[in-house]
Amino acid sequence: MELRTEPEDASALRTVATGGLTLDHVWTVVAIAAAGIFALLGRMHTADLAYHLRAGIDILTSHRLPRVDTYTFSVPGRTWVDQQWGAQVVLALAYRIGGFGALAFLRAAIVATAFGFLWLACRARGASPRTSALLTIGGLGVAVLNTGMRPQTLAYPLFTCSLWILAARRSHPRRLWALPIVAVCWANLHGSFGLLPLLIALAAIEDVRDRAATLRTTATVGAATVVATLVNPFGLGAWRYAVGIATNARIRDQIVEWQPTSVRTVAGVLFFLSALAVAAFLARRAASTDRITLLWLGTFFVLALPALRGIVWWGFVVPVVLAGLLPTGRGAAERRGNPATNLLVVAMLIALVGVLLPWWRAAPDPRTDASALLELAPQRLVDAARTDLPPGARLLVSQPIASWFEFAWPSAPVFVDSRIELFPDGIWADYDAVMAGREGWQGILDRWRVEAVVLMPGDTAIASVLSRDPGWRLAYRDGQGSIYVRA
Repeated sequence: MELRTEPEDASALRTVATGGLTLDHVWTVVAIAAAGIFALLGRMHTADLAYHLRAGIDILTSHRLPRVDTYTFSVPGRTWVDQQWGAQVVLALAYRIGGFGALAFLRAAIVATAFGFLWLACRARGASPRTSALLTIGGLGVAVLNTGMRPQTLAYPLFTCSLWILAARRSHPRRLWALPIVAVCWANLHGSFGLLPLLIALAAIEDVRDRAATLRTTATVGAATVVATLVNPFGLGAWRYAVGIATNARIRDQIVEWQPTSVRTVAGVLFFLSALAVAAFLARRAASTDRITLLWLGTFFVLALPALRGIVWWGFVVPVVLAGLLPTGRGAAERRGNPATNLLVVAMLIALVGVLLPWWRAAPDPRTDASALLELAPQRLVDAARTDLPPGARLLVSQPIASWFEFAWPSAPVFVDSRIELFPDGIWADYDAVMAGREGWQGILDRWRVEAVVLMPGDTAIASVLSRDPGWRLAYRDGQGSIYVRA
């Protein structure tokens, strides 16, 4: 990455704040607002969110972290490294304040903040306000499908803030000392905290190449950041957890976003198209591309290949890299545009955000009886199960909706949930056998003393055999799924 050393210019944000809108500043507002608007448009997927929300509520209620599993009957008491406890507390606090509407608003604010820092990082590399805005929008196009409400999303502003601090380190070296603090926060929010030492290492390599005066500070801060990642309730256990998740074969096989990036998904298509666009840009440049720039791009390209969820980091890094390769925006004449038009565009964006505020759309979805802001939240199934079964009933729930049952009916333990790494292979083998309706499925349910099986509409194999077995009866069915209980 070609690092420019011109003084950082934050005049665009200052001018916007004081009301002197120019065309360049409108581009800035558009880029950041677009990120928030896209986040407001989408529903929140509960497969991850719901169990994290329950865990956060439990932490706030008990004033202690969970150390063992209490949500399932298949591994009760098994050690649980709840590395994402900090994110869970944030989610639970937002929910306590304003329910799912507050969570949806928080999601939009987090995503907009992440892309605001991305814009600042592009500016720190020397790109003009408009170019920085266009690069930021390009990054949003690549990363937009990874903006669900979950702990990883809370790490996005930390990642882009770190990019900004590193991009501006030659002009503002003291800011580097904020990175160990970022590391402490990150190590208690999400397992991607290991990316911060990687960013600092790449920046240090740049400083070695340029024999920059910031090299010693960058290296010292890097060492302090590694130590800072250990400031969490699990110490080195947080690193073991993060590595274990990233290398877990069961997670890779079972969860789509952990599967290798390919053109069979929309996110994969966007990723490879962006990579081709970057390659075409580098090939057409008059100047040759230095090896450090290729190292930045290659590192995050490779990180995106093993799992779809890694694409988001590529979407953040590429705009900053390209900002350092484009003609500098320093000293360029400010594009003022028409003041009335500028104000109208910003007013329209503010109005659109107002229309999309989640509280207007948080009413119960008539199909599920849960908030219309949610996806995979079959509250009617929960209510039907609670009506037909006693508290503490053992439920084998289809894994994608098991987290919602854990949140909505805490007194009924489930067989497995979205914490894929928590369950041994033998338990997953039992789950797979039952869901496929293989021979012996009755014995598995008997051995685990399962009292009800809760299915999604696509779980046709097990539904077919349950419907024909005299030992089970259909207790409830709607468009979101079905419940079978022992006859």
